[in-house]
Amino acid sequence: MQELYIRLKRRARSGPGPIRASQVAEFWPPCEELAALVVGHKPTESAVQVSALRVVAAARDHRPQWRPVLIGPAECVVADPMPTRVPWALALMVSVVLFVGAGAAMMNFQADVNMAIAHQRLHWLLTGIHSPRPLIIELPYALGVALGIAVFFNHLALTNRREPSPLDLEATAYADEVADHMAEPGGDT
Repeated sequence: MQELYIRLKRRARSGPGPIRASQVAEFWPPCEELAALVVGHKPTESAVQVSALRVVAAARDHRPQWRPVLIGPAECVVADPMPTRVPWALALMVSVVLFVGAGAAMMNFQADVNMAIAHQRLHWLLTGIHSPRPLIIELPYALGVALGIAVFFNHLALTNRREPSPLDLEATAYADEVADHMAEPGGDT
């Protein structure tokens, strides 16, 4: 008896209508007929769960000579597709709010630690000269802050491979927590 490995995805996206096995699971060895099987139906624009048992039952009905082996999660949460475009006005508004908020946070930090006096003292310690605006200290500091933010959020394309930024990791962790909550018995669907 040949084994059929089935790995359910944690989450998938689909509009209202039939849910095909290829949307919620991967098969090994690959089988076009199994991938086209309908394993559920999404009636509205809400999230639904597809159990691994449905996929296994559909595979057994279609290929009784194969022994299904389940790998991975027991349920897949099927949600609405992501919107294809974000309205430009909304993107602009969010960008402006984030830019102003980040600037205000940095200015408040500079004021709290009295960065001007700290730069003046550092300049005096290094050169022995008192200066009200030690640009030789302030400019590298400002460039270092900007470079540090770019490195932290991984916006420097020094390599061709795409590594996730900390923000990407947090968004993925949040999506996983939502999918786990939806898969729990009694979770809102």
